[in-house]
Order: sequence, then C-alpha cells, then structure tokens
Amino acid sequence: MYPDICVLAPDDIVVGQVNSLRGILSRPFALLRCHVDNCLAVARAAMDRGARVVVARGSIAARLRESGLGLAVIEITIAGYDLINTMHRAKAIDSRVALVGFDNVLVGADRIAAALGIELFTSRVFSVADSKTGVELAYAAGYRVIIGNRRVVERAEELGMTALPIYANLANVRAALQEAERIAGVFEEQRETEARLNVTLDSIHDAIISFDTEGEIIFFNNQANSWFQLSRPCSVKSQSFVERSGLGNAVRGNLSWNAEILQWNGRYFACTLNPVTSDMRAAGWVAVLQSASRVESMEHKVRNTLHARGHTANYSLKDIVYSSAVMKELVENAQFYAQCPSTVLIEGESGCGKEMFAQGIHNASPRRNGPFVAVNCAAIPESLMESELFGYAEGAFTGARKGGKAGLFELAHKGTLFMDEIGDMPLRLQTFLLRVLEEKTVMRLGQGVNISVDVRIICAVNKDLYGLVKAGRFRADLYYRLNVLRLYIPPLRERRGDIALLLKHFFSMQSASLGRAAPEIEEAAMDQLTGYVYPGNVREMRNLVERLFVTARQGRITQKDVLSQLGTAKVPDTPSSHSKSPGKLHFAGLLGRQSRQIILSTLAECRGNKAEAARRLGISPSTLWRKLKALESDSQA
Repeated sequence: MYPDICVLAPDDIVVGQVNSLRGILSRPFALLRCHVDNCLAVARAAMDRGARVVVARGSIAARLRESGLGLAVIEITIAGYDLINTMHRAKAIDSRVALVGFDNVLVGADRIAAALGIELFTSRVFSVADSKTGVELAYAAGYRVIIGNRRVVERAEELGMTALPIYANLANVRAALQEAERIAGVFEEQRETEARLNVTLDSIHDAIISFDTEGEIIFFNNQANSWFQLSRPCSVKSQSFVERSGLGNAVRGNLSWNAEILQWNGRYFACTLNPVTSDMRAAGWVAVLQSASRVESMEHKVRNTLHARGHTANYSLKDIVYSSAVMKELVENAQFYAQCPSTVLIEGESGCGKEMFAQGIHNASPRRNGPFVAVNCAAIPESLMESELFGYAEGAFTGARKGGKAGLFELAHKGTLFMDEIGDMPLRLQTFLLRVLEEKTVMRLGQGVNISVDVRIICAVNKDLYGLVKAGRFRADLYYRLNVLRLYIPPLRERRGDIALLLKHFFSMQSASLGRAAPEIEEAAMDQLTGYVYPGNVREMRNLVERLFVTARQGRITQKDVLSQLGTAKVPDTPSSHSKSPGKLHFAGLLGRQSRQIILSTLAECRGNKAEAARRLGISPSTLWRKLKALESDSQA
C-alpha cells in the first residue's frame, strides 16, 4: 500500500535531512526528488496512488498550494536562525546583499541585516513566477550576492551572481514531518468514520439523500439508488428525480417535511426532510424516504404482536366517563396512585371497569413506556398457571418449548402486570407470588436460577377478598401485601348519575364505529335505560347499546325495543329498592373500618396536619374534612 505521506525534496541536502529523521515517524512516507517545474506532476502521481499529505519547502510548497490538487501541504519553514546564518555567510562575500522570497522569509530581515552591517535589497515574491523578476531587479540595482530559493539561485547563476540558498535547520524539518503524520492520522480517522457511516447508511432499508442548499444531490445510499435509479457522480438523471418528486421545490422553499407522502413510478413513500446547519448557517438538507407499504406492514405486525400478547394499555384515566362525585374522587386517587410504585388492589363487581382503571394507572405512571401485561387468574388452569406466570426452562416437562419460555413476570419487566380475578389464584401459587413480590425475582420452572424483575403489580377482584382470607382460601400475608393502595369501584346502581352520560358515550362510540348517525331514542325508552339496574354494570350497558343500535328499526329506538333486549330483567320502581346483599353490606363495612384506620394513622403520622394528611392520602382537604365529620358521627352513634 502506497504511503499517505510524501516528501518532495529539491536537492541532496533536503534528502539527507529527511532520511536522517525516518526513525521518528510511526508511519512510512515516500521521499521523492523534484524541482519546482515538475513538482505538480510528481505530486499528482503520488496522489493517484493514495498520498494525501505532502511535505515540501519554499517555492515547491507555494506551487502545490496554488495548484488546488486537494493535497494537505505542510511547509518546511525557515527559522530566523536559518536566515541569520545564511546572511552571515553572504556578508563574508559582499556587504551589499539581495534577498528574494515570500513574506515568511522577509519578516525580520531588515533588522538582521542592520545588526550584521549589511546593506540589504529585498524583493517580495507572491508566486513562483515572481522569483526571476526579483533576481533581475536586484541585478539591475547593482547587487551581485543574492539569497533565495532554488528558482532564485538558478536565475542568479545565469546572470553571473553569487547565490546562496536558504536551508531549514533539522528541528524545523522534524516538526514538519511530525505535523504531516498528525494530519495523516486525522485523515485516516475521517476515512474510517466515513466508511463506517457509508456501510451503516447502505445497510438500512430507508432511502437517504443529501442535498446542498440549491437542491443539488451530494450523497445517496444504496437503497435510494435501488428505488430511484440515481447515479454516481450525481448526474442529470439524479436531478430529474429531485425536480419530479417535489424535493427540489421544498429545499429551495426552505420547507421542512415530516412524513409527507411522495409518489414515484406507482409507489408511495413517506418522506422526512430535515435541514443541516453548520456554525448556525444552512448547509443543506437530508431526506429520509420509507416505503409506505413496508411502514404499513411493520406497523401492522407490531400491533398484532403486542395486542396478541396483551403488552399494551389502550386506555387512560381521561377515557373514564363519569359525572358522579364518587367517580371523580376515584379517578383523582388513581392519578395519585399512578406516581407510586406500590401494589394497587382494585375491587368491584364484574363489568364495572377495573381493567380500564388498571390501564389508566399504567399509562399515567413513569412506566407508561414499558409493557402492560394482563392475565386473568380464573381463566388459566391451575396446571398451567405456574409456567404462565413464571416461565419454564427447556426440557422442564414433556412438550416444553425448545429454549424455554419467559413467564408473564419477565414479559412485564419495567412495566405493569395486571392480575385480574386474583381471588381465584390457587393457594399453592399464592406462596410463589408472595415470594416474587418480596424478593423481586422469579425462577423458571425447571431452572435453578433467579431472574431479577422490576414489575409493578395491579390486582383486581370481584369477590370479598377479606372474606376469602377468613375462609382460609386466600393467604392473609399475600392479602396485606397486595392491599397497599386500594380502589373500590361502585356498581352502576350506586352511581346512577353516571348512567345517562355513559349511555350517550356508548351511542356515540357505536355511531363512529359504524359510520352512521345514532338512532333517535323515545323518552319512554330512555326512561327504561336509565332506570335499569345493570347487574353486569358498564360492560352490560355497552353490549346492550350495541344490540339496540344494530337492531333499531327506521332509525328509532322504542320502549318495546328496550324491553325486548332486556328480556325478563326487572326494572326497579325507585332507586331506594337497590338494597345490598348481606355479603355486600359486610364488604362495605369492612371498607369503612379500614378507611377509618388509614385516615387516623395518616393523621397521626402528620401530627394532625390535615393538609399534609390529605396530600398523602391523595384526596382534597375538603374531602378529608367530610370523611372526618362522617367518622365523628359514626363514633357518636
């Protein structure tokens, strides 16, 4: 491989200096003989073979800089000591001395000449061609001893003058070689970075095209070439794509795009166009184009995968529809609970919206970007529940998947695990669940290694869980471990003020889903709907509205339609007839005793500070005041 550094030497003295310093560099370099007249051809040939940095002196360095070859030119500079030494030798010949050179040679020459007692003639050179002219001016002025570069020496000798070339000292030659090595190292790093970037850009499935500020293509990756048949170097064909696609107008109009749709040869592409800035100034644009069909396919695949596994939470707390004060307080508490890592126990009858609250808490929590994994403990056979929750290792049992399987706790890592109908979990597995909650590790079936998990647990139950504890069907220690933060969602019959609003909401949902106007509801029919007890709560209401919407005749729902869908269910005459069962009364009493205990203990911890206690309980001060008044009345009774 040809070295990326080359040194151009005009004579044997420079060659000797450079050869004596070869051992100081860690990378090789080429040493080439040339003079000012053929230096461009020599440098161009070295560049074609891979050279990127050239070291030269005097007129050769100047010629290379003027050429625009694109090489990095490192000049072997002349130090003041070098000029003093040469002028001292010139004075030994004649006290009248001429000096022809570039500014870097002439700086300080007058002071040196005065100190040495030399009458000095200077001629400034701006290009290599000026060297001969400077010699001729000195000759015309009567000077016969001259100092300068090789071109100066050659012309002076033709005129019969005594010419002395200036040579850099060895320290300056060393400095130039070391600087060349540093620059070559920078170029090598840039080439590696560029190569790595090109491989990266060519490996992705998106088309990437870079433009300058006028809309001319600077770069494109392989995918762009494949889709749009561009060519390198960028040609008229490449620019034709820019104009026909509309990208050129966007660039010249200074328009940023975000997922705009472009059409090209019957295919559609989502295009993002972003500006490139350098030193706070516009430097160009980068367009990223994605195949619309591939984006759609990948999105469909991701959605199907996540929904199939139950790894997403679709609802937020804002999606909960209510108008009652009790639901308002529940939503406020849920919002507060969302910011805590503690376990949440959600109680309520079937169909009252427990999972909706669980998803809302997840989406309002710091874990919102993590998975939401839901499991119904009553729907999984006991024989399978352990492997579903905790996973299993390869070969753990006959039919075990090769490589094993992650359990739901592992799938919910950094997210939320929602365990519905937790009261139906077998006692044997309750022990395992308690261990996971305490130690925050799981062990796959058939594997003796603990796996750390970071999971927030939300449980739901439609039974009297404390009653199950007293009956010996649920572990007391697990009950208290789950019952840290608690929400009780009352049935619709206990918050009848929400019924009309929920009916309106579900009719609107059906209208949007089916793309047609909601049917008109007779007043008597609406009375039937608002007066019904809804034993299945919100879920039953939603299904009832869907049936009524679909079966409505001539865009109208009558009382007869409602009664036919309700079947034999009885509509209570007055809300006062909605008495609770003995079991439910006991359940409500249990909640009251625990509420009293929590409030009083929190007040004690806050030393009677009601504002602080309300903040910790996640309720407003006015709500806490009402609860305290109610507790006071109960104690007096």
